[in-house]
Amino acid sequence: MKRLAILTVGKTHSGKSTFANALAGRLANTTVIDQDNHASFSLRITRTCCRQKAQISLRHDRLLKTQGPAIAIAITAVFYTLYHLLSVIPIFEAGFSLIAVLPVLLAGLFWGYVRQKTGSLSAVIISHALSDLGIMCVYWFIVR
Repeated sequence: MKRLAILTVGKTHSGKSTFANALAGRLANTTVIDQDNHASFSLRITRTCCRQKAQISLRHDRLLKTQGPAIAIAITAVFYTLYHLLSVIPIFEAGFSLIAVLPVLLAGLFWGYVRQKTGSLSAVIISHALSDLGIMCVYWFIVR
């Protein structure tokens, strides 16, 4: 079975969602992915990963020196969760957005622990990418 995804990228309120939904209505087995921040991220993933790795390392290292490992991991995980909260607010109703990011907080704490124990972000980045792939597969094959 052939499946198609329509990914919208562009200015907000430019009509892209209306067009994408109309196109999806004419094509069988099609889904619309209409979140500019995720689309933009995936188009610039290489540059962003490199920059993100440097920024997280710098912030984490500063916190580690001044606050210790537990506080550094907790603060980094909270900011990681807040960023993802912005992504789920449009998807869930008010209270459910907070519940939806609890697994994100746990993942942030876990990845912070892994980063602390290994001293590297490589395992964390690969694990995060695999996690995202798993989430996309669950959506594509089960939820949809």
